[in-house]
Amino acid sequence: MVCIMEKLNAEQTLFWLIKMLLTRLDELNAAEENGESNDFIRGEKAAYIECLEIIRACWDKNIIPDNIEEYYPI
Repeated sequence: MVCIMEKLNAEQTLFWLIKMLLTRLDELNAAEENGESNDFIRGEKAAYIECLEIIRACWDKNIIPDNIEEYYPI
């Protein structure tokens, strides 16, 4: 986990969180492509996707696609 030295405002925090969730989803996709798929990885992906969907539903910025599960299938 990256340590942030400066305080972030709410919008900066959301952008940082979105970036970390997407980065982790990319890593999990790569692991699955390398044959490391298991229930834990699928559950982790589902949780991260759910977090992104909640952010999308509650935030007026249109930066998370509606079809996020097409990019990160479970």
